Amino acid sequence: MVRKAIDALNRAPKKWFLVDGIGAALSALLAAAVLVNFEVFLGLPSSALLKLAIAACLIVIYDIHHLLRKDLSPRLLRQRLRVLVSMNAAYVVLSLAFAYNHRQTLTAAGWGYILLEGLVVMSLAVMECQSVKHISSR
Repeated sequence: MVRKAIDALNRAPKKWFLVDGIGAALSALLAAAVLVNFEVFLGLPSSALLKLAIAACLIVIYDIHHLLRKDLSPRLLRQRLRVLVSMNAAYVVLSLAFAYNHRQTLTAAGWGYILLEGLVVMSLAVMECQSVKHISSR
């Protein structure tokens, strides 16, 4: 089932911006509206969570912009997806940097959140990167 979904996205690679945008919006909402209320439980200050939410919102804006563009040639689409992969990787690095900076107060739940979200985001980035290769081989 997952393989079929990935194959469908590879046949219409512009939809990666939709999938990524939904994920980034969920990350932003979770960080800004939910997790800030669990600062003590996570051990991650709300200021760090809000910065992660802002970073996720920037990715959402990028995704929406490219999803709505009508003039994405295959070459430009490959280039924009590569930028998206880099943005996702940067988001994970930023998350890990916040975790490291707050390692004295970060709880197991906080580490779990950071590591699980990082795994999900990097898995998505790998699939997007594979889609770039698929576009390149056309």
